[in-house]
Amino acid sequence: MKREIIVVSMIFVCWVMLSTRAQAEMFYFKSITNNTAADAAAGEAQLSVEVSDPGDGKVLFTLKNDVGEASSITDVYFDDGTLLGVSSFVGSSGVSFSQPAAPPDLSGGNGIVPKFDVTSNWSFDADSSGGGVYSNGVNTTAEYLNIYYTLETGKTVADVINAINIGNRPDLYYDPITELWDYDDVLRIGLHVQGFDGGGSESFVTTPIPTSVIIGLLGMGVAGIKLRKFA
Repeated sequence: MKREIIVVSMIFVCWVMLSTRAQAEMFYFKSITNNTAADAAAGEAQLSVEVSDPGDGKVLFTLKNDVGEASSITDVYFDDGTLLGVSSFVGSSGVSFSQPAAPPDLSGGNGIVPKFDVTSNWSFDADSSGGGVYSNGVNTTAEYLNIYYTLETGKTVADVINAINIGNRPDLYYDPITELWDYDDVLRIGLHVQGFDGGGSESFVTTPIPTSVIIGLLGMGVAGIKLRKFA
């Protein structure tokens, strides 16, 4: 009886996890530059993007900066395959961006494998007027930038999340010899962050392992232990 209860509980937990994963996923960022090691580490600890379903055939990307060290997200870039269409964007109070970004390419993006290839005009940068780039960027924990994309016909938010997971693992899904991905739907997000304490800047790309994957693996490991215990 205990074993049956545990099996049913596992199925329910997995269903909840998959349902939640299809609706929203948090991703973090890895530094692709290292102008100052402390700044690169601070950005990795602070930056995030939540991918969620706002309905109406769209996907929402919410960029945040959980500020510990002073810094500002000033440029956002998308490297996309075949998932997304028209975009719109809006910032919280104190955040003001325009499209496309200048410069049009992610700083340091050509130095990674595969290089970060910005999709035409799919970039955004903080406005220079009314307080300056740093002030108009995402530079406090309370601020955010929401970017909406229309999903291409037949695509879902779950497809977008999966595409980011693929894009985060070029070591598994990219062939540097043929310079081709194993899948058509690949998505990477890049950030340029300025105004660290020392005045420097760094660039970041979504990181290989989303938190929910780690939690899911740990959860399944614990469930497995319980099953063996009552077997």
